[in-house]
Amino acid sequence: MLLLLALLGSPRAEDFLPPDSVRAGMKGYGLTVFKGTKVDTFGVEALGVLKNWAPKMDLILVKLSGGPDDLLAKAGVIAGMSGSPVFLGEPGREKLVGAVAYGWTFPKEPICGVTPISSMLEVARRPSGFSNSVPDAGELSPIATPLWLSGFSPSVVGRMRDALKEFGMVPISGGGSDTSGPSSLSPGSALGVQLVRGDVTATAIGTLTWVKGDTVLAFGHPMFSLGSTALPMTGARIYDVFPSVYRSFKLGVATSPMGVVLQDRLPAIAGVRGEEPDMLPVRVEVGRKEFRFEVVRHPQMGPFFVFYGLASVAEAAGKSSGESSVELKGKLFVGSETLRIGNFFSGLAAHFQAAEDVSQVLSAVMKNPFRKVRVDSVSLRIELDEELRIAWMDGVRVDRKAVRPGGDLVAHVFLRRYLGRRDTLKFCLKLPKHIEGQLLLRVGDASHAQRWEMERAPGAFTAMNFSQLLRRLEEAKRNDVVYLELVSSERGVTVSGDELPKLPPSALSILAPVTQTAAYKPVKEAVVLREERRVDAVVRGGHIVRLSVRRR
Repeated sequence: MLLLLALLGSPRAEDFLPPDSVRAGMKGYGLTVFKGTKVDTFGVEALGVLKNWAPKMDLILVKLSGGPDDLLAKAGVIAGMSGSPVFLGEPGREKLVGAVAYGWTFPKEPICGVTPISSMLEVARRPSGFSNSVPDAGELSPIATPLWLSGFSPSVVGRMRDALKEFGMVPISGGGSDTSGPSSLSPGSALGVQLVRGDVTATAIGTLTWVKGDTVLAFGHPMFSLGSTALPMTGARIYDVFPSVYRSFKLGVATSPMGVVLQDRLPAIAGVRGEEPDMLPVRVEVGRKEFRFEVVRHPQMGPFFVFYGLASVAEAAGKSSGESSVELKGKLFVGSETLRIGNFFSGLAAHFQAAEDVSQVLSAVMKNPFRKVRVDSVSLRIELDEELRIAWMDGVRVDRKAVRPGGDLVAHVFLRRYLGRRDTLKFCLKLPKHIEGQLLLRVGDASHAQRWEMERAPGAFTAMNFSQLLRRLEEAKRNDVVYLELVSSERGVTVSGDELPKLPPSALSILAPVTQTAAYKPVKEAVVLREERRVDAVVRGGHIVRLSVRRR
């Protein structure tokens, strides 16, 4: 990982005021944008220093004042001020001490914590070595970061608000990017970190603390504590400040791209100007509409924003509440390999279920423990239906329970659909000639079939390499399928994830190790035959019928 300060050499210590030199009552000023792109000043008075507030990191307590029309007295510390540089010292000889970063909820005065610039510089010097957890100091927490959203539906924003609360982010619905912003950045400038761009956008807005050469430091606290990362860095335009008793915040929007954030750690985020990050493109067809957006290439945040982005575009093309059905088809392009996915969902939150399915598959690929992979792109197609399509499995009937080896067996599966329509599926089965004894006929939905298979051959669900993982994901059970299987009590094993069924006792004894390993797992039943039948509804239910196979 690039050491950011290698681009410019070591900063001079005399440019900064260390925490040990801060005294209560010292005055100075800070820089931030309250409106537009113009950097304004505000007053600062030092209150003291919290020693060793985090491992080898102090925190400077200050009281803020001023701003346009004495705004800070009315609004308090404002979400979006994170990173605002603070200068203390004799008038005309002030030095940079750090960045506005931490505060309390419902404070009566604009008092906040300032992250020392020395701690922020360490983020650029070293890619690791800091604790990424924020200590609890009487509810002192990172000043909230406004997450400016466009293209996300209101119901999705509500869900995002709960999910992002732990990161101190406040989702705010607004407009898209404004490319007319400034082409340069300076201390106090509004800074955006763009997590999603395209037909849906998500940009975290804070303040730039320090810049030298192409290296920038901002925020004074982490965004997601991602460590080494690659997030698009943009300028930002502030429309206004929204004062609130609970939490005042800046209303803003991303402007033109500026570079890339390479570090996201406890004391700050750090990046370089001029570089362009690599993002993951997502293409979604919903009926006759096409949506395109890009998300950050991160194993946690990428799938997170794919989930919310996909749910939003599906909702925009359909409806936000009530019953609906969604058919999902898609491809993940991973180097030379293509992972095909597909499923069917129906219910009050079908579009969320479809989005979650894609997110989970993408997460499994990006977080796989076998090798580093690059998902080149994601292509999805969604078909929406405003009707509820569910079919309950009422029962299974066979034409006989005693069958001869090689004989025929007919099974009828009875389905009761939503609003009363009934269907019958007919399965005509031909038993193998070598089978004798007791068999189980199992007929069920995706969840029943998955549970039966995990109980039968648990080792088949543990992928032992990347190719097996892709195969397991591609073979995932569908919600709109009736699964039928006939199983015997013959035993086998799975070796490195691959099943060796119906082995004789002598072979089992040779293969069995003294203790079971992840590569070796017993299989307690053998599948004699399998069939499946697609229906145009989500199937629910499962049934088991016992059969006897005798020669006479």
